[in-house]
Amino acid sequence: MDEVPFRLKAATQSFCRRWKGAALAVVGLAVILAGVFITFPRQHSADAGGTGDWPTYMFNMGRSGYNKGETIINRNSAPNLKVRWTASAGGVIFSQPVTANGVIYWGSYDGYEHATNLNGQLLWATNVGHQSTCTPVNPLGVVSTATVLNGVVYVGGGDDNLYALNASSGSVIWHTQIGDPSTNTFVWDSPLVYNGNVYIGAATIGEATGCKLVPGVFEQLNVSNGVILHTFSPVASGCTGAGIWASPTLDTSDGSVYISTGTEGHCVKGEAIGLVKLKLTTLAYKSSWVIPQIERVHDSDFGATPTLFVAMIN
Repeated sequence: MDEVPFRLKAATQSFCRRWKGAALAVVGLAVILAGVFITFPRQHSADAGGTGDWPTYMFNMGRSGYNKGETIINRNSAPNLKVRWTASAGGVIFSQPVTANGVIYWGSYDGYEHATNLNGQLLWATNVGHQSTCTPVNPLGVVSTATVLNGVVYVGGGDDNLYALNASSGSVIWHTQIGDPSTNTFVWDSPLVYNGNVYIGAATIGEATGCKLVPGVFEQLNVSNGVILHTFSPVASGCTGAGIWASPTLDTSDGSVYISTGTEGHCVKGEAIGLVKLKLTTLAYKSSWVIPQIERVHDSDFGATPTLFVAMIN
């Protein structure tokens, strides 16, 4: 990425456009299996990927969206998929269910993070908060997809906190406020957990009449106690926007983390939304790429997670 000055503009998009079609149409979780139960072996790294495990958003910290070790569902077995069981919740499910060590973890709009076994039986449900003011839907609870690592579930709560939960019992180990608690901030994305740290971003909760736009924020926390170690703000002091809606992506090759910022605005003329590369250990700015003015359309921004891939250039 080219080294370019990086400041971003404000203003959010409507929930309807950004999230339309993403939430499940039913208030419940449906599990579809190919005639037999899939077993999930024990896994100790959110980036390793057991045979059937899917322990974080898009499977691993490079956000590949692919588990090469899962072979039960294939082109031959796929036509025989059928609903095995369903589990109900008190709100719509938006986040992606993740699996680790034979347990499925999933959140719902009523503010609960759930753990369900492979038979559809509820193991626990922990309230991690919800919002009801300036929200695009009411209530607005768990949108963040959990990351499960070493017996701990890390998930963004509906109360602007990042939670660490005991994976077996659902008890709260710690929780930490993300962003300014006095502002209209919400944790939309999913945590990245790596090398003793947790990384998470936040954006504005909504843009209804009377709601205040907020600056995006990206934070690095200690995995053991939730203490905030470093904070990166993609906009200048006094500006708003540049919300981080999508999950961060890890690049172990050079110790970097990528984020996309997704709220255009009007803070300073010429500033833009873009992709940002930060130093993993300190969140120091490394480089960025922004959409050229000539290529922008109305309300253009980034609302998706960066994905790493290998390519032969020239």
